[in-house]
Amino acid sequence: MNNTQQVIAIVEPKWAKGHFASQMQLLLSILLQEGHRVILLCPVPLQVRQWVDKALPAWHDRVWAVPFALDGRTLGIQFKSGSLCHYISRLLQDAEKQTGWTVDLVFITWLDMFVNDVWRALWFSANLSYPWAGIYFLPTHLRTRLSITQRLSRWVSTHMVFHQPNCRAIAVLDEGVKSALATTVGNKPVLIWPDATEEGLPETTLAPIVSIKQQAGLRPIVGLIGMLEPRKGLLTLLRAMECINDEECYFLVAGHLPGEAYSASQRQELERLIKAGSGVKAHFEFRYIEDPLEFNAYVAACDFLYMAYENFYHSSGILTKAAVFEKPVIVSAGYCMAERVRHYDMGLEIQGGDVCQARQAILQLADKGFLGRVKEQARFREYHSFHNRERLRLALRQLLDISGNQYHF
Repeated sequence: MNNTQQVIAIVEPKWAKGHFASQMQLLLSILLQEGHRVILLCPVPLQVRQWVDKALPAWHDRVWAVPFALDGRTLGIQFKSGSLCHYISRLLQDAEKQTGWTVDLVFITWLDMFVNDVWRALWFSANLSYPWAGIYFLPTHLRTRLSITQRLSRWVSTHMVFHQPNCRAIAVLDEGVKSALATTVGNKPVLIWPDATEEGLPETTLAPIVSIKQQAGLRPIVGLIGMLEPRKGLLTLLRAMECINDEECYFLVAGHLPGEAYSASQRQELERLIKAGSGVKAHFEFRYIEDPLEFNAYVAACDFLYMAYENFYHSSGILTKAAVFEKPVIVSAGYCMAERVRHYDMGLEIQGGDVCQARQAILQLADKGFLGRVKEQARFREYHSFHNRERLRLALRQLLDISGNQYHF
């Protein structure tokens, strides 16, 4: 079979706020417009169907959505017992019976849940009976030093998962680990997956954005936008903010703040710093920004972005948004994002968690002359040429070509 009119089963086991909803919309819009049919296993099938009916009504009969989530009691038991893949196979078989379709390829959007545990890897290799491929989001063991035991465990689990006959290909967002991963997966293709994202803006300027710009006045706006987990460096940013004079710049922090992810002492410090900075120095908006166009409006409102994530080694879709809207960034030194920022001259690097370096980098970019020079040198368009919807479409075509050839290894 060639890659026309295939039936793709997308298995979405992880539905964190933000990234996965927008990625699902991109995948569906490309696959449906290319003529394929999709069986979707995800936590919010009704929400996805409503989006398809609104955004892609001509193809609503090409989507079959099934409830599936790891946070439910039944699936939690399946996950812990190792029988999750057997359960996935049963769900797909039921969907095939109800639709009359035959699945050509299973695409797993979060392979990490199987690869990162030897027990689950063993059951995965024994129980998923369909040809499959998937995205390995966080191959952290290829970016950091682990103990001998941890390295051995990860080698065993990846070997069991990626060497099974039904595996067609593995996709990674971090090009820096491709060569190392390729040595552990035999002769299976390892594809570089573009970190594409929604790029549009609202038709009119949002009222909160107008207010933020009025509060900032002539001061440059430094933004931290998105899920505000500890790894995003929020505490480091706020500690640096405390050391910066009000007239130097204005801070915009917007996104969901999961308070339970912080320790009690960290929550107390966050409360103090937020209270001290609110108003004259900063605007805080702690809510999940569901609409991707609204999210983009907050990114576009900034003069530069703070992305010095801590203990995070791979790709981020917000870096693509920075390229789309031509916003210089501050990132943590080392690893994927710093390699990209250095290669494309898109901003500054600091040591993640270093308050002094964060303060210095913010003040550098807050200087309009310096900021202008960075923007002149930055190759935003070149970066964007590798991470966009068209690149994602081509990556999906490549994946389906590989599947259509029915490789057997």
